[in-house]
Parts: sequence; structure tokens; C-alpha cells
Amino acid sequence: MTASSKRIHFPPILNGLDYLESTVDLLGPKNGEPSAREVKYAVLHLQAASETLFKARLAIEDTKWVWAIPEDYEEVKHKAGDFKSVGWEDAIKRIKGKCVPETEIGPKRAYRALANMRNRFQHFGVSESHTAVEALAIPVLDNLLKFVMVDLLPNADTDDWFEADRSMERVRAGLGPIKDLVALRLGPISEQLKEHERSTLACLSCTRFTVMINGSEPVACALCGRAYGAPSEAAWEYTDTDPYLVAKGRDSQLVYSCAECGGAAIRTAVASAPERESWVCFQYGCEINGLCDSCGQAAHIVFEEASICQDCLDSRFAKL
Repeated sequence: MTASSKRIHFPPILNGLDYLESTVDLLGPKNGEPSAREVKYAVLHLQAASETLFKARLAIEDTKWVWAIPEDYEEVKHKAGDFKSVGWEDAIKRIKGKCVPETEIGPKRAYRALANMRNRFQHFGVSESHTAVEALAIPVLDNLLKFVMVDLLPNADTDDWFEADRSMERVRAGLGPIKDLVALRLGPISEQLKEHERSTLACLSCTRFTVMINGSEPVACALCGRAYGAPSEAAWEYTDTDPYLVAKGRDSQLVYSCAECGGAAIRTAVASAPERESWVCFQYGCEINGLCDSCGQAAHIVFEEASICQDCLDSRFAKL
């Protein structure tokens, strides 16, 4: 075969799986930890894998769904790559709405954290721990492998089943050692995490429920080490709001004063109830479960019909 006749053959599914293989190759333990450069490219390739595989599933239904604006679809431009494609979040929504997948794509916080980390690496640089990237990669890799096996390959008109299966086996083999490393790092803190499940949050970097709110400062992830600063700063970071914009009325009020200790309190997922939002005090992890309609503080609500805390209830009785 002459040099001019060589061709690159990466149809969508194999292209996405190749990115997955690259991810585990880059993160996998070799002679020590991966280099900073390897970690960076692992993040970029894992994000590329998720977007490629999601779009491959959409294209099976109709190639126009790969476009950001399906109504603008033109075959000539599509083949040339001259178009803006759908983002990862809208791609997931379209898959759920048009493909009825058997695989539950998620957890969403992992895909969001990956996209944010990729954006920081791609556009202005970032400082992250190796552990954060390894821990984040595991649920995404697991989820994508299941998605490919259950929802992508069975619906694809392809002759690449054998190569795709071999590629997935290589990814699984590479994923095992990464899981072992993260499990090893979780071991020493597992008992402490169990003691604080009701006030332990998912880290915004590694997405593991390893940010314990127990009165210690600064708030930090016990697994990957990401620091969130003082409790009040951490609360604002978790809501992705700005106190100045809230004060000006240009952002929603999402951080409230804790009636028990005066610290900052928000609603977010915790280890004891990861699928729903609970009230959390960032100062001491105080026992709070709602917003008091009387004083406007996050508090332990004792009279749910009126959404009132104990202090406000006592104050009302005292006036009778």
C-alpha cells in the first residue's frame, strides 16, 4: 500500500471508543503516577468520547439531531463538518426524548464536572489533582461502556461489532487498575465519611461524596483535596451564584443564614440522599430541614403546616 492510498478509518462508534482507550491508557498506573500532560489529555479525550458516542446514537435516529439547530441541517455541510453540533447536555436530553435508552445516562453531576474541567483545560488552564481526574473518570467510563453495549451497538448498522467489542474489553482492562487506586485512597476515610453522611457533599471536581461539613475550616474534599475556602465561600461556590449579584437582585437567593449557628446554608445533594436536595449548614452541619417563613432562615422546621422554626413558634406563643 502506497502512502497516498492509506486511509484513517474511525467511524463514529470506533472513534468514541478509541477516545475511551486513550483515556485509560493515559490514566492507567505505569511506573508511578501519570504525568500532568497525560492527565490533561485524559480529560480532553474522555469528554470527546462522551460527545462522540452520544452523537453517534443521535445520528442513528436522524443525522439532523447531531446539529445544534436541527432545522438548519444540510447534508453537504454535514459531510464537510461545516456546522455547529449539539452540546453534551442537549445531546443527552435528545437521546432520552427520541431514542428511549435503556441505559440511565449519568450521574449528571459527573458529566457536568467533566465538561467544566475540560473547558478549563481547553480554554484557560487548570490545576487539578490526579485523584480528582481518576475518580471522576470512573463513573463516566462505566456509564459510557454500558451505553455503547446496550443502546448504541444494538441499534447501529455496522460491521465493526468485533472491533468495538475488543476495544471495550481493552477499556475495561485499563479501568480496573484506576478503580483499585481510587478505592485504596478512599479506604482510610471511609469510616469518617459514614459518620457524616447527612452533611457530606459531592465534590465539584471528583464528584465523590467526600466533602464533609463538620466544623473544620477550610472546607475541602477528603479524597482529591480540592479546597473550597471558608464555609461561607464554599456555600456560594456550590450554588454557582454571587452574593453581589444576589444583593442587586440580578441572581436568585440560594444561600441563607442558618438559624442554629448563623452560618451559610443551601440546598444540595448529600451522601445519605444523593438523588435529592437536602438542607446543609456549611458551618457545622447543623440539623436543618427547611426555610422558615417567619424569620427567612434555614432552620429545623417544627411546624411544617406553617413552615416555622422553634424560635419563631416560641416567640408567637410568648405574645399570646
